[in-house]
Amino acid sequence: MIEIERKFLVRPGVVDLRGGEEISQWYIMRGEGRSLRVRHSSGRFILAAKVGKGIVRQEVERELSDGEARGLIDSALEAPVEKIRHSVKSGNHVWSIDQFKGANEGLLLAEIELQAKDEQFERPAWIGKEVSGDPAFQNANLARNPISRWRSDFIALLNGG
Repeated sequence: MIEIERKFLVRPGVVDLRGGEEISQWYIMRGEGRSLRVRHSSGRFILAAKVGKGIVRQEVERELSDGEARGLIDSALEAPVEKIRHSVKSGNHVWSIDQFKGANEGLLLAEIELQAKDEQFERPAWIGKEVSGDPAFQNANLARNPISRWRSDFIALLNGG
């Protein structure tokens, strides 16, 4: 399936984030423009392969049994990316806002899935800088190089630097 997704930083304190869904993701393989991960959420394990760069990528997902998932997790490249996912409706779209935990604490990313690369969408007041093309904000790279390692650069980016 083709995934068209744009990603933005979220202005802290501007959007109300209560509730949400706990997510953990382990990266099993990672290469230039491709990743293989196991995600745990809502009591289910999902294996996802993503291939491509930028806002358009191929994505294939399938559910795993607990045994399959745990076997793959044992060979994960590093600790999981942990986050709480919030769904926020704005205009005709539902945004996913990820509130990161652990080594990426303080990072808020909003994602919107589109039907076409040039599809128009409402930009809520809480949207900040677009980071769709910035590999530092891909979850696979946040697992390997969390913002706790580059927090001062991240804070400067949040402040418009």
